[in-house]
Amino acid sequence: MLKLIRNPVYCGLIPLSTGSEDKEMIKGIHDPLITEALFYEVQDIINTKRQVHFKTNEKNSAFFLTGQMMCPVCGNKLRGSYSKGHSKSYPYYHCSNKCKVRGRAELLNENYTANCSNSRCQKMLSSYLVLFWRIVI
Repeated sequence: MLKLIRNPVYCGLIPLSTGSEDKEMIKGIHDPLITEALFYEVQDIINTKRQVHFKTNEKNSAFFLTGQMMCPVCGNKLRGSYSKGHSKSYPYYHCSNKCKVRGRAELLNENYTANCSNSRCQKMLSSYLVLFWRIVI
């Protein structure tokens, strides 16, 4: 789809290679489907770097334990990411190391909110993670 939108032939221009890396645009004899102004306006929109804020907020709320949990196998901090299923995406905490440990974020988040309300909860969470990973592995 992106290749189609970037094709200058639709605005009446034909790219011509002149031997260097730059391509020269030649006006074609065919009738353009869109104006050059519209083509370049679309190119500017495609080339701008846009930040999507809602996904960051959604990720932060789904993975609020990121950086607080350690991998029970190698001791690295766990990260959060989504795995794409057939109908929706599923949140997981996973290790950034090669040990490939991962666990469902929903279960870990629910356990944390149900059982943890103070700082001494970190030990309980760590022991739960070890138990959880032994079941998963």
